[in-house]
Amino acid sequence: MQYYRMPYICQDNNCFYCNQKLTETAKTDFMIFHTSTYQSKSVNYAVFYCRKCDLFQMDKNMFSEIKKENKYWSVSLINKSPNLSLDFIKELMMSPLDFKLHKGRSNLPPKIFSNDKSTLKKTRHWVWCKHLPSFQIEKKPKLFLNKYEIVSSDLWKDLERLYSYNSNDYAILKRCPLCKKLLFPAYTLVPINLKDYAKIEGRQCFSCNCIYVKDCEELKKLFIDNKSAKSYTLNGRCYANYSEDEKRKKEERKLQEERQASINRYLDLQKKYPSIIFLIMLVNEEQKAEYVIVEKKEEENIENNILYFKNEIARELLAAVNIDDKKKIAYINNKPYSILLLIQEKKNLEYLPPYITLIDDDKYHNYHIKNDVLLYSPFTQKYEIAKIAIKDNMNYWGISAFRKFVCIYGKPDIDIDTSSRKNHGKINLDELRAKSILKIFGYSVNQQDNLSSKERQKILSDVVDLEIMSVDAVIYMLNFFIQMHTNGSYYFARNKWKEDLEFIQNYTVDPDRFLVIGNKK
Repeated sequence: MQYYRMPYICQDNNCFYCNQKLTETAKTDFMIFHTSTYQSKSVNYAVFYCRKCDLFQMDKNMFSEIKKENKYWSVSLINKSPNLSLDFIKELMMSPLDFKLHKGRSNLPPKIFSNDKSTLKKTRHWVWCKHLPSFQIEKKPKLFLNKYEIVSSDLWKDLERLYSYNSNDYAILKRCPLCKKLLFPAYTLVPINLKDYAKIEGRQCFSCNCIYVKDCEELKKLFIDNKSAKSYTLNGRCYANYSEDEKRKKEERKLQEERQASINRYLDLQKKYPSIIFLIMLVNEEQKAEYVIVEKKEEENIENNILYFKNEIARELLAAVNIDDKKKIAYINNKPYSILLLIQEKKNLEYLPPYITLIDDDKYHNYHIKNDVLLYSPFTQKYEIAKIAIKDNMNYWGISAFRKFVCIYGKPDIDIDTSSRKNHGKINLDELRAKSILKIFGYSVNQQDNLSSKERQKILSDVVDLEIMSVDAVIYMLNFFIQMHTNGSYYFARNKWKEDLEFIQNYTVDPDRFLVIGNKK
């Protein structure tokens, strides 16, 4: 390949086009011409080479060396201009020299100043641009998108912040509305795809690094859903995900309307069903469903999805609302539904007690007032019904009923107290009562009860695995029994206590066998 002109870098050895530092040189063929006879010949010299632009170029020292070695011969140069595109530079380098029109004239051929053939300037560097192929061949038609020219060059540094004005306001816009500094004519290139750009003309503020343009609606068409321009903003908004954002806003507006309609419906239902607990709207991939939960059986209307709180579906919905592990998912007829909307006024519900105190069976049966409550089962993953005793606004549960519930449904997700509420369920080992916690659970070493070692140790393991007592508390209590009963009549009892003490000291606590829920409400 032979070049007729060479780009000329004036200083710093930076690339003629991309301005990166040049460190590589390579030999190439190019033409030099005689300054008097206009004859030309090919030479081969080492000049700078930019790999990024695929461009050979020379500096002042190289130019002087060539002129010194070839007396009366010179090189046709291309001076740097911000308006030259890379394609035009390469075309200029490959365009043959033609001095026929200048033979015998005293004035030197002008040099190219820009790729606009009307902009010419005389200089001592001989470049004759009027006979370039680019000015002789037929121009390719320009491409437009929404009235903006489509170009393939990214020479211009992109301005990514655009602000639009209507035609009248834009005509009188001279200063930046933000910093009040003068605006200058400029343009930015907005990427349409990986190689094409739309040229947007406007007025630039160098201080704010933004550009002011007109025709907002036309520009919006260019930016809407344009993933290539996701870093660009028009009037402070990014339109790269416009359709997705609008769809989301539409869904949010629809949900807000549904919520308001549900609130109005809830207020109407409250008049008809005074014991209403909450209204819940569910959704899955196929359909939506609305349910109302009430506290009174006589208000139940299953056909209209008005459910008594003991109803199986109602208990599943209550679990989805209150239990973290359910992740707001309810299973109805074996189909998963997520909670779309929940309207609830009552927060402290009597049938969902925060704690229950365990008592022995005799005392439990003596309490006449008993109510049904809901306790969450880690086995079935919904609320199950349990009957507890009520006295002085306190909830009591017999130990046999508790152990039966645990065997069937696992440990309920609730705080279990083992003494009066004022002690918060903690064992006061200095004030042991006649009937201890272990006694309540059925633990006994009496000959009359005649419990086997396996039965006694099963009770001890249940107590610690259910977190009713800690291992240390059980060990302390058994040691206390052994030390307080030294009389010979307690010989067999002491042996049983020692046997159980050795068992509990070596026992590994395993609460997972009851599937205890980690996050308690």
